[in-house]
Amino acid sequence: LEDLVVAELALDHARRMNIGLHTQLQNAPIDPYSPYDGLSF
Repeated sequence: LEDLVVAELALDHARRMNIGLHTQLQNAPIDPYSPYDGLSF
């Protein structure tokens, strides 16, 4: 269950990052359900 919690936190972080990066990546499609969108690591 700990891995699931970490995954949920990563998704939440990605969504928050997407909001900040939206102005920088206007040409890139932003998928709020993708765990990789907005992650810089």
